[in-house]
Amino acid sequence: MSIEQVANSANTTTNMLSDIGSLASIVGLIVTFVTFALVWGIKNRFFFRSNVEDHKKNISDMSSELSSLLSNFTENKHDIDDLIARVDVELRVIESGAKKDLLADVKEARQKIKQYRKKSLFSSSNKYQTEATVREIKTSLSAIAAEFEYVKKSLMVGK
Repeated sequence: MSIEQVANSANTTTNMLSDIGSLASIVGLIVTFVTFALVWGIKNRFFFRSNVEDHKKNISDMSSELSSLLSNFTENKHDIDDLIARVDVELRVIESGAKKDLLADVKEARQKIKQYRKKSLFSSSNKYQTEATVREIKTSLSAIAAEFEYVKKSLMVGK
């Protein structure tokens, strides 16, 4: 074997090892991203589970407050708008950790809130900012509070 053949053989081996190293680096990067996504999901579920009771209490309190404000819708319109904004924030936090039926209920309630808050392009009023829409939102909040009871029980069992 000549020196030239040994040099070519070494060059080929070096290129092959370089390619394998690059491939391993890419695989490592993918594993890192997958691990990061899994840890992020575990963190969200943990925070959600640790705050189930607080979320249930907040939703129940806001539902009760909304119910009392509905006694005189026109007079309490600004307070109702403020409360619905706070409800939307709470639902957004819940949505990040909720699953299955609770998630479906939260998304439905948020959709009603978006519809309630939607502004018309041609007028300053919104045809959906009615007492009936607010009552639908309140009903959705009551359903979410009830769903939290089942979530709480399933967490106690260990699901």
